[in-house]
Amino acid sequence: MMMSRRALSLSMALSLLSAVPVVSYAAQPAELVAAKDKPTSFDEFMDQRRNWFIENDIQKSQAAADRLSPTRQVEAPAASGNSTSLVDQSSASDLVGIAFNLAGLSGELSDGSGEGSDANTVSVTASGYMLGALLAGKSPYDPAFYCEESSQRWRNFTLTLGHDNLDQDNGAGDRATTVGAKYRWLNNRDACSIDPDDLIANLTKAADAYNGLKPKVFDALYAAVGSKLTPPAADLVAFKAVILNAATFDQVYSLLSDEDKKAVDTLVAADPDATSFTELRQQEQSIIDEISSGGELTTALVANLTNDGVDEYDFTLVYDHGFSQSATWTVNSSFAYQDVPGKSDGYGGVLATQFEYRFGLSGLTADDLEALDSSRGPISLSGSVKAKWLAHTPSIYIGQLKLSIPIATGLELPITLTAANRSELIDEEEIRAHIGFTVDTSKLISGASGFLAGLN
Repeated sequence: MMMSRRALSLSMALSLLSAVPVVSYAAQPAELVAAKDKPTSFDEFMDQRRNWFIENDIQKSQAAADRLSPTRQVEAPAASGNSTSLVDQSSASDLVGIAFNLAGLSGELSDGSGEGSDANTVSVTASGYMLGALLAGKSPYDPAFYCEESSQRWRNFTLTLGHDNLDQDNGAGDRATTVGAKYRWLNNRDACSIDPDDLIANLTKAADAYNGLKPKVFDALYAAVGSKLTPPAADLVAFKAVILNAATFDQVYSLLSDEDKKAVDTLVAADPDATSFTELRQQEQSIIDEISSGGELTTALVANLTNDGVDEYDFTLVYDHGFSQSATWTVNSSFAYQDVPGKSDGYGGVLATQFEYRFGLSGLTADDLEALDSSRGPISLSGSVKAKWLAHTPSIYIGQLKLSIPIATGLELPITLTAANRSELIDEEEIRAHIGFTVDTSKLISGASGFLAGLN
């Protein structure tokens, strides 16, 4: 039964993933959207191509910064009997997060049993963003779609399904199914909340930026459509006279194919002066610094349903506050209700807090974040404490140190050392070592697509 439930959970996750269209996060500059407004002059045409490139670059940086948020929880909910986390965090993987426990997995279910046992857990967490992408028929890896308002709303909602299995020495077993949902009400760390138009407006004006680029564009467009004009342009000088004249520019523009426009996009992308690249990166860096010090507020509801009828329900307020890209503080405040057949029900409160530090993120630029987004994430170290008070049950106090080690893109190994005031909670006299394994499918697929793109 245990294996079949695991297989079912993983099958559901993989089935959903197979329906998601995949493209690389690192969309090429030439793959810009078609013009919505037809330009009426050559300068307006260049403004459009430049601004589309800049907007695309900003959106990629926004998505990369958002996906690297430390509040993305891939581990099983903290209320799960054998989670590697004492606290819940505000968000989750963009697609599906899968968490396993590997070793040192002794622990309790919600009835407190755990003596002489060996436990294991698997959980699958799906983001509403994946469903939003499926309904819209869009790739979740499209930077423009990622930052749409509807996409931001979809990412606020997540669902979790988990399974705890506890095999006793006598061959008996207790099992618990974990079902959870989260909704994020406040997100002041969303990089997509910054309007690209505000950044573009502050960059060097196009008229000052195109001096070195215009000759290359004239040559490219003359080679593409110069002979197609009526009458054909006799030479480059004659072609310039036509394209720079607002009255005759439309004749040139109407002859341009999508490939011709993409050729111009490629020239724009390769010219750091035309894109105001240095200025753009400075402004993107200021965005990253600004959003990393914001807060997020989420509500979570988790139910642990056991086969012996001892069920527990937790309603939790989750607050994450960033001090930088590296440092994050998390607080959980919960109301817990425990349904115990034949005995008095338990109810009370849970408080938990965690401080996490991620190494190697200080001073990273927007380019660094984009590279890190499709590679292994940073190593992180966290310390957390948790207190639980239930009626008719002795108080519980737990402390934990956790080291999370990325072993590949989207794959992480959380190693915890846990101490509790009641030894039956951890099935050791004082301390339990605990190793887990998490899979963030959005990062896994991103890294794979980036690797494959590099082979081409």
